[in-house]
Amino acid sequence: MKKTLLVLFVASFTFMEAQTLKPFKKFRTNVSEPSDIAYTPDFSGFYIVSDQGILYQTDTLGKITKTAPFTGVDFEGVYADDKNVYVSDERTRRVHVYTQSALEHTRQNEITYHGGMNEGYEGITFNQRKNCFVIVTEKNPIYFFELNSDLIKINETKLKIASDISAVYFYKDFMYALSDEDQTVFRLDPITYAVINKWKIPVTNPEGMAFDAQGNLVIVSDFEQTIFKFHLTENIK
Repeated sequence: MKKTLLVLFVASFTFMEAQTLKPFKKFRTNVSEPSDIAYTPDFSGFYIVSDQGILYQTDTLGKITKTAPFTGVDFEGVYADDKNVYVSDERTRRVHVYTQSALEHTRQNEITYHGGMNEGYEGITFNQRKNCFVIVTEKNPIYFFELNSDLIKINETKLKIASDISAVYFYKDFMYALSDEDQTVFRLDPITYAVINKWKIPVTNPEGMAFDAQGNLVIVSDFEQTIFKFHLTENIK
C-alpha cells in the first residue's frame, strides 16, 4: 500500500510570556551524562538513558538498580509503556526496544535522517491523541516525526518553536517539549504541535522530562547530573 507523508510547518510563538518555575525538590543521580528520563509504569523507579549509549533502571532517587546489557552509541530519548522501553539513539538514527522486566533488547529500527550527526533524535514518546510514536530532532531544523507501531515514519512536522528540543513527553492530552538551550518547557497542541503555554526552568543543560503520579514536572540535567521536580503552574499571562 502506498504511504502518504504529511509535511506541516508550525510557526514560532516567541511573543508568549513565560513564567519561571522554581524546583521544590532536587536530588543527584549516579547515572553519568543522563540525557532523558521516564517513570516505570507503577512509578516505583525511573528509566534513564545516558549519552554513553546505556539504558539504566533506577530507584525513585535516581540510584542505579539495573543496567541493560545491550548498549548503543548516543542514547538521548526514552519512553516506557506497560510492556516495553523505547530508546532513541541520536547518532545511529535508531529506535531500540527493550523488555521492562530484564531490560532485554528485543528489536530495533533505523529511521533515516540526513541532518547533522549530533542534531538527530533527541526524544521519543507516544502521542495518545494520534495513536503514534513521536521522535524529535534536536535542531537545524526541528522535526517531529510520527511513527507507526512498527517504528516506521508516517508523518512529519517541521517546527520553529525553540532554539532546540532535548525531550518530548505526552501527558494528559497534551504534548510537552523541553528546550535545553532556552531552558524552557513548552505545552503543545497534540495534533498540530503548536505552542499553547511555556515555562522557564532554572536548570543548566536540561536534557530529559517526565511527569510523576501527582502531575509534577520532572527534569533531569545532564551537566548537573541532577533530577529536579516542579509544580507546573497554570497561571500563564
